[in-house]
Amino acid sequence: MNLPSLPMIPCPARGLLVSLCNLARQIDDWDNKIPYDQLIIQWCKENMHPYSIDFVYQELTEEGFDITGYDAELAARDGIFSIKDFMEDLEKLYTTALFYEALEGVCVADDDAAYDLYKEGKYFEGLPFFERFKCIHDRPDIDVNPAAIAAYFIRLCVVSLPSPV
Repeated sequence: MNLPSLPMIPCPARGLLVSLCNLARQIDDWDNKIPYDQLIIQWCKENMHPYSIDFVYQELTEEGFDITGYDAELAARDGIFSIKDFMEDLEKLYTTALFYEALEGVCVADDDAAYDLYKEGKYFEGLPFFERFKCIHDRPDIDVNPAAIAAYFIRLCVVSLPSPV
């Protein structure tokens, strides 16, 4: 699955988004044997602190900052983030990027990304949004002869009829 081209996002931000999506893809890969917390730490070392970077930077570069005193403790506290929170945010970002790609494809009659949008990963689940639009002939457990299809839709209609009051 390709990541979206995202033409409206400036280049540095696009690079950061692609980097985060690649991290999410690596974390979510069933074949990946590296613990996700190590991958996140490695990503942060190579890229940036994922939260409040402006505030932490401001604290560290203030005139009179004392690395051996209380200032350093405050900066360390502000620089620590929850891996659990990061994973939740990463999942939201990754899912949004994949949904954008799928929706962009649907708009130009390329539904491959949308068709495969719901995948169960190691840590993240895809979106089942487009599952209801899949054709029933793609399911081997459903009989696709015309009589069976008609019976299926009749059952569906009967079940969805409002009950008499």
